Amino acid sequence: MSVSSSIEVSLSEQISGMTILRKLEEFGWSYNDHGNVTFLPIGDDDEYDWQSVNIPVEELLRILAIKRIV
Repeated sequence: MSVSSSIEVSLSEQISGMTILRKLEEFGWSYNDHGNVTFLPIGDDDEYDWQSVNIPVEELLRILAIKRIV
């Protein structure tokens, strides 16, 4: 399976990626990918083994927060 996506954002001040995601949600953006969310799992190590699962957005944000730290 191949997945490609990107968003280029130019900002006038420093802001975290998590804040950007929350703001996108506020304006109607969704993580919904045919009922699932799609993401690279923790510890993927450039294998690009995309996961597409039905989990709550809160769980996805927890995973993304861990990935930001690791």
